Amino acid sequence: MVGNQRVGIFHDKAGRTHLVTAVCTHADWPLDFCRSSQTWECPRHGARFAVDGSVIDGPVSRPLDAVSIPTAQWENLPPDELCERLRREQ
Repeated sequence: MVGNQRVGIFHDKAGRTHLVTAVCTHADWPLDFCRSSQTWECPRHGARFAVDGSVIDGPVSRPLDAVSIPTAQWENLPPDELCERLRREQ
């Protein structure tokens, strides 16, 4: 959680950090991250989203909202450190 918002963070092999709202756009259900497929998944109705929030499949049509990184210096931080800094900023 960052503030009152559930945020998903994924740091890809190319060094990009993806921050998205980790709540299904179909049913407002908290998403889980599947490490093997590297997707955000809704356990309620089976919706699946890519790490950037785009829709892969399921009963959803709207992608996840992107969450902005507050400063450019934070873009290359490891996900755990980024989470901690985002929490402190709230």
